Amino acid sequence: MKIGGFSACKLIGTLTLIGVLSLAFSTGATEDGQLFRYGTDQEVHSFDPAKVSGDTCPITLNNIYDPMVFPVAGEQPKAWLAEDWGISEDGMQWTFYIRKGVRFHDGSELTAEDVAFTMDRELTIRQGYSFIWADVLSPGDVEALDTYTVKFNLRKPFSPLLASLVQLRVINKDLVLANLKSGEYGELGDYGQDFLEHNDAGSGPYTLEVAKRAELIVLRRFDDYWKGWPDPEHQIGTAELRVLPEEVTEVTMFKMGELDMVEQWLSPKTFEELKTVPGVVVEENVDANPHFITMNTQKKPFDDINVRKAVAYALDYDSMLNYIFKGGVRSQGPVPLISPCHNDQVEIYETDLERAKQCLQESKYSMEELRSITIQIMNDTGEIPRTMAALIKNNLEELGLRAKIVTETWSRFTEQAASPETTLHINQFSQGMKYPSPDAHTTLMFHPSSHGSWMAVAWYDNPEATQYMEMARSATDPNESCEYYKKVQEILVEDYAAIWEVNSLHRIAHWDYLTGWTFPGVFAWEMWFWDWRIEK
Repeated sequence: MKIGGFSACKLIGTLTLIGVLSLAFSTGATEDGQLFRYGTDQEVHSFDPAKVSGDTCPITLNNIYDPMVFPVAGEQPKAWLAEDWGISEDGMQWTFYIRKGVRFHDGSELTAEDVAFTMDRELTIRQGYSFIWADVLSPGDVEALDTYTVKFNLRKPFSPLLASLVQLRVINKDLVLANLKSGEYGELGDYGQDFLEHNDAGSGPYTLEVAKRAELIVLRRFDDYWKGWPDPEHQIGTAELRVLPEEVTEVTMFKMGELDMVEQWLSPKTFEELKTVPGVVVEENVDANPHFITMNTQKKPFDDINVRKAVAYALDYDSMLNYIFKGGVRSQGPVPLISPCHNDQVEIYETDLERAKQCLQESKYSMEELRSITIQIMNDTGEIPRTMAALIKNNLEELGLRAKIVTETWSRFTEQAASPETTLHINQFSQGMKYPSPDAHTTLMFHPSSHGSWMAVAWYDNPEATQYMEMARSATDPNESCEYYKKVQEILVEDYAAIWEVNSLHRIAHWDYLTGWTFPGVFAWEMWFWDWRIEK
């Protein structure tokens, strides 16, 4: 028997689970402010800021640790731990002046020494977002000049440095050094990795109270947070992040009032249904997370620009936008529409099957040669990648090409990215804006130095584009750098370095008693709880 689309057995099982969860978790206000309950199917990979990845991981860490600078929608970041900064004429030295009076959760003061220690640790452990700085900094290149002044001595100019520091979460040096275990880093042992998987060393608005990465994360208000608590009764005192692998469980709990907010990874259909629930607010914003496909430009037949052009004009973008992503806007080049320095003058690829066929005729390959190649299309287990792979295959077959869908795990995909020979013909994924700069969607994906990483599976190499990327990174004038990045976007689009399809919508749902949620566009920073209010 089915009830409302669910089998009775499954529904009863879901309600039983919800009943158990209801007993296990708190409800309502707490002694130190409001209780906030968030549902997600994403477990935390790590509680160590040097290993941040995934979705729930940065959400958790962003609330425990303070960044050097704070993201602002569509703009350069604003002062945070760093109150002010200066850059040398040659762009090789950046000096940051640290805010006085910021307290770590153990009561000690945050200083320039902690900043230098944090960056050294990031660059040594080489996980998380360390890839951003690996090409321009090495351990020892960041030095504390005095208690509140820290200098970054770059190996070469890097104009996105300021923007990238939204991802430098500063840790308590003394606390970490007091909790070392044996490990691979000499006198630094394990560099505090074991300690930071169970404890926090931050200065952010919340402390880590419960750290069950696949079940429940509980964050508790830090009373001495440097920004203070201007509305303590209505601000969030305790945040519970509940890991719920089944979407039906998460949504049912939300509808029953057991959750205050549900994650962005629910299906578009589910968000449409939630819009009809009285009291539920579905936030929708054009995301800084463009979806695209890359063609392996060093593997036949995509070493020919005409074949890449043919695919670009064969794809059914209307179906992608209206039926697969169910909303959003068409992408315009590699850089998200809401990113600083987006070039709004580049071509938007449109469906034109006759033009696509003409491009194939102009390629260096005969149709007989093209049909002899089975084009492999990467797929993973998600609903959108699966339906996208089927659509791409169908569109290629309409051109007379042969195609095969290859389902791979993410770990297998990253292994294949190590060489052009093992990288599939077509890969599909999205790249969120990790820091407010066009750099992550240009240089990190299309500069030859990135070859071998999962972000650079196009294996693209154009000396002109490479030169402009390097000029953009080296420019000390932000406006000049921006113009170079816009030129890079122009070249990439004209070269069909990838096919940018849809800037999807970032959707999230919460009850109307929660206010203060904003969307800065930088991945996971929309889930910073300090300035939210709950008024029931």
